[in-house]
Amino acid sequence: MTTKQPKSWRDVIEVHPAADLFPEMTADEKLALPKDIKKNGLIAPVALWRADREGPLMLLDGRNRLDAMEDVWGGQGGHLAGAGCAARL
Repeated sequence: MTTKQPKSWRDVIEVHPAADLFPEMTADEKLALPKDIKKNGLIAPVALWRADREGPLMLLDGRNRLDAMEDVWGGQGGHLAGAGCAARL
């Protein structure tokens, strides 16, 4: 029996409503970000939040960075969105 891998980090990590307070990147910035991450690595980590020890991890900041990292790894969302990876973000 095989386990279905998530297609995207968005299948694993809920985005907190406060994330909408951060401005959207321009289209040009969104195109440049994966190239920059591939060249320089992820310099600014994403921000995760949990209401309590039992609550789910929620993304406060870093939607574009996570999207860009998926682009860098060829859309391998399951690779990026694995539980172990999410815990290290």
